[in-house]
Amino acid sequence: MASLWFKKIIQKITGACYQWYRLFYSCLYAFLLLLLIVYQYTQKSELLFITPLLINGAAVIAALTGLWVMMLSIKRYFFTLSGIAVLSKQQITSTPLQQGINAYIRHPLYSGTLLVIWSLFLLFPFLNNAIACTVITLYTLIGIRLEENKLILEFGDLYRIYKKNVPMLIPSLFRFLKLYHSSFLVHCFGKCLVEI
Repeated sequence: MASLWFKKIIQKITGACYQWYRLFYSCLYAFLLLLLIVYQYTQKSELLFITPLLINGAAVIAALTGLWVMMLSIKRYFFTLSGIAVLSKQQITSTPLQQGINAYIRHPLYSGTLLVIWSLFLLFPFLNNAIACTVITLYTLIGIRLEENKLILEFGDLYRIYKKNVPMLIPSLFRFLKLYHSSFLVHCFGKCLVEI
């Protein structure tokens, strides 16, 4: 439903009401996701293995980290991507985000989501959770490919350069240290360098 061809069809059908498309899409998606979660956790499933306590602890930390990354992303994208902007007079700018967490990974919301679901699988290693995690991961990877094609059409070389320099889902430790080191130097010595 987020592909350009589908949006064009919906825009032709709905006309002036198209401005409500994203809000409708977000509400529909949230409702269907809620139904899926209810179904997922009401089904009995086979336990695949018993997770050692140390792995459980690591999985909890990973899940909390994933939730933190998701919250950062949602905070950054919510107004424009949820469709709630249609209820406001605020103007939306269409530029790719390359600051904050997006300087380290191109798709932080997807990264956080995948980290959370696979961490939950380690905490609750049931067959139905393994299937759900696999399907969600495949769906996400396909969605990323389609989304990036759309972003290349929208932003051209600006996005191609960003894509070349910033990892998709897993941050590069080298890039993190490089960006952190340069921002630390500017923070500590920027005033001195400007005065020279």
